[in-house]
Amino acid sequence: ARVRDPFQSLQTEWGYEDIVHLSHRLKELTLNFSLDRPTFTKFLQLPAQASELVNVWYEEFCKGRAARAVDGLEFLSAVVLLSARPEVTLFRKISLLFQIFDLNNTGGVRRDSFTILLKATTTGLHRMVENFPRPATMTEFETASQELFQHLDTSSSAQPALSLLELVTWMTECPYSLCYISCVSRLSSCLFVWGTNLRAQLGLYLQPRAQLVPVPLVTLEATTVVKVATSEHHSLFLTDTGKVFSCGAGFCGILGHGDLRSQGQPALVELLGHNTIVDVAVGARHSAVVSDKGQVLVWGSADLGQLGLGCTSDRELHEWGYDPCTGGSFAYSSHPKVVSSLWGARVSAARVCCMSFGTAILTSSGDVWCWGNNTSGQCGVGQKHPSNELTFVDSDMNRTAMQVIRRPEKVLFDPPDRIQSLSCGGYHVAAVNERSQVFTWGLGVFGRLGHGDQKDRHQPQLVPRLQDQITQQVACGEAFSVSLSSAFRLTLTGCGSDGHFAPSAFVALPVGPLAAHASRASPAALSHSDIHLDAVVTAQLHQVKFPFDASLPPSIGGPVQSSVVLIDRGLWEGEWLKLETINFDFRVEFSNFSGVFPESIGNMKLMFPMDGKWTKEDCEGKLCFVDVSTRTSATSQSEILTEIYKMSAEAKEGRAKAVVAVLPKGVKIFECEDEPPASIRRFPFGIMSYDHGQVLRDHLSKLIESMVKEAQDSGNFTECMQAMQQWVEMEEFGTGRKYYHNKVTQQNRWAPPQYELPTEACIVKVAQDPFFERLKALVDAKPRGVIVSQQSWRPDVEMLDLPADFDTVAVQVPIAMVSYDMGQEIREIMHCNSEVHASLSIQASGTLLSWGNGTYGQLGLDELENKSRSLHKSKRNDLSRAFHRFVESPSCVAHMHGFEMKAVACGGRHAVVVLDNGEMFSWGAKEGLGAPVEDNRGDPVFVEHLEGMVKVSNAFCGGEHTFALASMPFKSLLPDFAVL
Repeated sequence: ARVRDPFQSLQTEWGYEDIVHLSHRLKELTLNFSLDRPTFTKFLQLPAQASELVNVWYEEFCKGRAARAVDGLEFLSAVVLLSARPEVTLFRKISLLFQIFDLNNTGGVRRDSFTILLKATTTGLHRMVENFPRPATMTEFETASQELFQHLDTSSSAQPALSLLELVTWMTECPYSLCYISCVSRLSSCLFVWGTNLRAQLGLYLQPRAQLVPVPLVTLEATTVVKVATSEHHSLFLTDTGKVFSCGAGFCGILGHGDLRSQGQPALVELLGHNTIVDVAVGARHSAVVSDKGQVLVWGSADLGQLGLGCTSDRELHEWGYDPCTGGSFAYSSHPKVVSSLWGARVSAARVCCMSFGTAILTSSGDVWCWGNNTSGQCGVGQKHPSNELTFVDSDMNRTAMQVIRRPEKVLFDPPDRIQSLSCGGYHVAAVNERSQVFTWGLGVFGRLGHGDQKDRHQPQLVPRLQDQITQQVACGEAFSVSLSSAFRLTLTGCGSDGHFAPSAFVALPVGPLAAHASRASPAALSHSDIHLDAVVTAQLHQVKFPFDASLPPSIGGPVQSSVVLIDRGLWEGEWLKLETINFDFRVEFSNFSGVFPESIGNMKLMFPMDGKWTKEDCEGKLCFVDVSTRTSATSQSEILTEIYKMSAEAKEGRAKAVVAVLPKGVKIFECEDEPPASIRRFPFGIMSYDHGQVLRDHLSKLIESMVKEAQDSGNFTECMQAMQQWVEMEEFGTGRKYYHNKVTQQNRWAPPQYELPTEACIVKVAQDPFFERLKALVDAKPRGVIVSQQSWRPDVEMLDLPADFDTVAVQVPIAMVSYDMGQEIREIMHCNSEVHASLSIQASGTLLSWGNGTYGQLGLDELENKSRSLHKSKRNDLSRAFHRFVESPSCVAHMHGFEMKAVACGGRHAVVVLDNGEMFSWGAKEGLGAPVEDNRGDPVFVEHLEGMVKVSNAFCGGEHTFALASMPFKSLLPDFAVL
């Protein structure tokens, strides 16, 4: 699309004030905004030499109209939106449209006027721009208006009207409108923003207190932002030209403008002068940047040494202000200052990051320097470092004592590797070295350091669980951390009866060390395909099946040594039902009074009435499944157990082998600890969850349907099916009650007759998880590689710590874990093809791990399907009495397993991840999710508002808000020379 030649001059003809006058003139000239030729000429008031162009404009805007007249609203709307004058910014364009379509001068745009706005703007652009979409119909415009005004608060007015804030919100939120905005603005590369905005840290016009869904940051139109540093108080924006803008609260001079004033929209930090900035960071009350010369410049509060400028008594470097909280004074700097001790020591900074009250830099040589609050070891220099200084936040309160370091000190690592990246949380720091290992230090409460405990670390310490992984990035939130790590990529190729099948690829979680295998990857051509990649191993895929019974030794046969071996994770401690016709783990909980339960009860026929109706005669010699909800609507444990006792006694009377009761929907599985009646005290009975009962019911229903269809197609009816055909449904005379009559035996029964189910079951009791013992036996056989498929009971992948005796052999044999669903897909491929080859390679980013405080769901570890254990621990804060949930070691965010991810960012209580395809997911505190959800989310939420419209390249978080860097969906129609 491009602006038609006759209209291109209009893009620079009128400035902002000129268009305001045109708006007033249009309303004065005519009531219906219909302009004939003389009125149109009078409306424009252009010189005589422009008359030829005016005639062309008039003719173009008269096309398709019955009356030979120009719609003034269409013409003026298009002029506003296509204006390329620098002072006519996008926000001013929206404001001008608001003024134009406030047709009654009431300070708002009413519904009928908004409908006219939609029609006029789209029609005007269609007339002025080649290949521009045709406008919608009037009916569609009216529908859009109705939908918008339904969401307005109409309680204060009989005739509701859009305010300027509501119009701006709609035009920047609505995907339909955003497509137009991308064409009429200079937002080619744009920041989308959402979250809380209590201190104007989002930089939005009109300063809404919260923005629930992503909107483009129009205040930085014509500016290309490459990085954002943001906190709950303020934000810094770094541009591609090395300039810095800031907005938010101005206390302590944290905006860097030389004063304490707040800024509602981003303003250029002019005091940075001619410095070209390459990195920015913010703490709770200070800011820091790095110049292209390697200098560190800081400003804001200096009370805890976070500026690194030395003693605060130096009045040349510090200003003093009154603290209304303590009644005392505090030191700060509202002007950017160079950290001279670094510059004097010839330390060249490359990156900077900030804790709440501390600062850390990464030098161009890979060293780390820290300063500021060191009370919990945040500076990483040790508890007894001579630079530690005791200070009091409130001199009258001993409990406010803090340990601070006022000048930069070098952080020492063991071993002394180069550091590649650095990230700071509120009170902790994480660093990734050149071997992709993660070190953390600082406050350890809630396990935010990832060491499996809650101890503080005053010096960098290697995170044990990540020691042998390949970590690409670590992002620290206020009290938690998230890392993006490499994974195995499993590629299947091969052939079957129809020739080569299409290659399939899966992301697999490493079990044991990954870094050692990555070093041995070499170029390989995959069998039966044209794929070439750097493979750790490539070999034929072979499945080894272990017995359900944990007491039986594993039988490892077949060509193991020359194959990549697929195995199941196996069963965990507990009691399980296994069917020969489905690879699903049905968890059962048997009564503690069922007598001596054998290790395995096998080869049992099943009775599971699909409609819940049965008689005791159906139970003989069978494992009977009964549905509690068909007998009672109770949901309390005691009432449910009472009904289970009755059904178990009835089944025992019918000589059943055992009974499993399926719980009602919404009732969680529980332990059967209460003593049952004496009649069933030694009889094996137990319970199964509603979800598992539904899976079992659906599977058995499909087996019956398949069995009946096969018999009907072949005409070969089994004895059981012939017996079933003898029964007919009848109604009892007088009552109308249904019963079933056997035409041959003349028997009657109230419950429908039961099919002989074409499967057998066994119940297995696992006293101890045999997985590692079996895995060790398999690895000792020296296969080329091992693929572990999770079981249905815990279908999600999870981090596993191999026992110590695995260390040597696991380095030689790559072990990878896939989810239950992926394992099912792999088995299906093996079943359908005669030869399947597996290749394991390294995928740069395929594993997301998190640890620390997860109270608000910010770890993304909730709603996992793994049933047997929770990853979280709980702890109550004695002061606030609030409960906190946390995880002390890195754990896999299984919801994101299988996605190709390229960036992760953490705020105060939420996190986001950016995928390679430009999509985003978020989780944690509801305000920062970018989706209108009602509660915090502990599982990733797709930011669907951006779907199909923009591709996100990076994200930045702070507090409970997010900035996402993306490109607008369409190219701008504004000429390049007009860009600021």
